[in-house]
Amino acid sequence: MSGWFLALLVLQGNLSIDGTVANALSQEPVAQTQIVAVPVGGQWKDSRISATDAAGHFSIGGLVPGSYRIFFEHDGFARTEYGQRAPGKAGVPIEIAASKNISGLTIPLTPTAAIYGQVINGSNEPVVNATVKALKPGYREGERSLQAVLSVHTNDLGEYRLFGLPPGRYFLSVTPIPSPSIEGGTLTTPSGSGFSIQAIQNILATGNPIDPRALDNSSEPTIYFPGTMDPAAATSIDLKAGSSYSAPDLRTVRTRGFGIRGQFIDDAGQPAAVTSAALTRANSNETVRTNLMTQNRNTFEFSGILPGVYELSATVQGANADKAGYLTINVGNENAENLRLVLNTAIQVKGRILLNGGTLPSALRVQLRGAHGVNGVQINPTAADGSFTITRLVPGDYKLAFSGLPPNLHVRSVRFGTAEVLDSAIHVQSPASELLEVVLGTNTGALDAVVVDRNNQPSAAATVVLVPSSSRGRFELYRTATTDTSGRASLTNIAPGSYKLFAWQDIEENAWQNAEVMRAFEDGGAPVIISENGRANQRITVLE
Repeated sequence: MSGWFLALLVLQGNLSIDGTVANALSQEPVAQTQIVAVPVGGQWKDSRISATDAAGHFSIGGLVPGSYRIFFEHDGFARTEYGQRAPGKAGVPIEIAASKNISGLTIPLTPTAAIYGQVINGSNEPVVNATVKALKPGYREGERSLQAVLSVHTNDLGEYRLFGLPPGRYFLSVTPIPSPSIEGGTLTTPSGSGFSIQAIQNILATGNPIDPRALDNSSEPTIYFPGTMDPAAATSIDLKAGSSYSAPDLRTVRTRGFGIRGQFIDDAGQPAAVTSAALTRANSNETVRTNLMTQNRNTFEFSGILPGVYELSATVQGANADKAGYLTINVGNENAENLRLVLNTAIQVKGRILLNGGTLPSALRVQLRGAHGVNGVQINPTAADGSFTITRLVPGDYKLAFSGLPPNLHVRSVRFGTAEVLDSAIHVQSPASELLEVVLGTNTGALDAVVVDRNNQPSAAATVVLVPSSSRGRFELYRTATTDTSGRASLTNIAPGSYKLFAWQDIEENAWQNAEVMRAFEDGGAPVIISENGRANQRITVLE
């Protein structure tokens, strides 16, 4: 066969990958498994699809030389990628060379698991239409929370079944349908997937009845397995592949809530009609309420609030100047009433972004994140000369954050007035005369990592993470990658500085941003220095 004809076949896609798909537990073939091969760095239209036959055999044809990620899907089994270590983890690309087919692959599919049970109330009656969730720990900017991966509603017997779950560790929660509530002269009643809001005055005028549950100011909070309102005290369920776990009954609790009532006033002591307000749980990202409960918008009223510490923040968008304020509210075993949230003229911080020899990205925005639910926002785009204004600030300490910062740029320094604040809090007070100056750099570095196991063999599909040595709270500095079949991974666009390199066989995404998690792994990291325009190399043993 002539060389030009071989080249033509390659260009048209005459290469193939074939193998067999089997049940990871029984080793029996899995017929009708859907398969897709996606070219790495290519376009979706260049993907190829296939399916297994009765013997579990598959063949993906029409491929051109290159790197592909291959995915396998079948009802009752966890979605699988070639080369992955466990369900839900990233796999590795497979390389197909010119005029060389790949055959003999064996792909194990892991059967999914299920959790089933019943939800009852304090009178042992079934709770209908309650939301039951399977949760897994998640991490965002270093904070751990339980995040839903699947949710269902209970039937008329209070029964539920969460199925199609990959094996692993799960938490369980149940949230009953909210009770009707009266707040600020309106009756809020659950209706379908939303809420019906009616003015009490109109209900009384028409003689329509009011649900008595709206008058007792009680609520049924979310309960976590095995029976706690505190997610930190929840117990996990370890689901094995192909198993069905019969959970003990989840029992809801009706508990008394309390009211929060007060007034928004301006710095002159006059009632202030706010534009927006939010009630959040202190030291948490959990928003409890986001809507105002009064029509005149200068008073607030919330009912059914459980004991705890909360932050109420509010803003007024005025024609001349915005106003902002917050109030810390401690709810004990009685209503919190006659409160006053004072809104002062919001502080504005002016700044400038400097980038030598480059054009500022049009999508770049600067934000100051503070405590008490107050965040300063850059409302208008950054000007061509790099100038910007952040508004809606109140006196306090803030952390700098960016959106729209391309990976090839890094923050070299940040000065607020004469103080360098890149790795520290920015203290804002009124009036804010200091200029916030942000200097960006383009001279990033790179790192080539080689990951091996304890037997000094290449560790494929390992999670590689580069963590800053000291500035652990600067999450834009973190870099991650997955090793290929040879245990290699490359990380690019790294800001110059001192880092630690880690590699794991199995770790929850972004868990490396959490200080408590990292304490157990610090000794397993390798120090790395990244220089401007430099390329470092590091060999490391995977953490198992």
